[in-house]
Formats: sequence, C-alpha cells, structure tokens
Amino acid sequence: MRSDLVTKALLAVVAALLMLNLLKSSGTPAKADPPEGPVGTYQIASYTMPPTDTRPNYLRGYFLLDTRTGKVEVKEEKVW
Repeated sequence: MRSDLVTKALLAVVAALLMLNLLKSSGTPAKADPPEGPVGTYQIASYTMPPTDTRPNYLRGYFLLDTRTGKVEVKEEKVW
C-alpha cells in the first residue's frame, strides 16, 4: 500500500512538472541569422614538391585568398 501511494505521488509530481514545462515554453521556433553571402578565407591551392638533385628537401605550401580583404597569403616551408 505504501509503495502504491509513493508511486502515485511521484507520478503526480512528474505530471505537474511536465505541465509547467508545457505552459512555460514559448512555442516559437528559434530563428537563425540569414547568411550575408560568401565571406571568409578560402584555400586556393596547396602543393608539394619532391626533392631533386639541386634541392635535397621537400617543399610544401599553400595559397590562401581572404575574400573580405582581398589579401593573398602565401605560405611555403621546407621539410627535411
């Protein structure tokens, strides 16, 4: 008998909490900001050059174009 009373009490509390949650929710969906267009930094090309007789190490690098500023970034590094 006691467990039946406890079960009913817990179910009543859960039902009350669910009802409060339902009443509290705004019901309107979240809205995302519309995209402003293609902005950001885009990778244009990357490369790797194997060693040769005149160059004993690998070269690797990339070119980046920042579409907001128009700046082109060139990065090259030697890999031993």
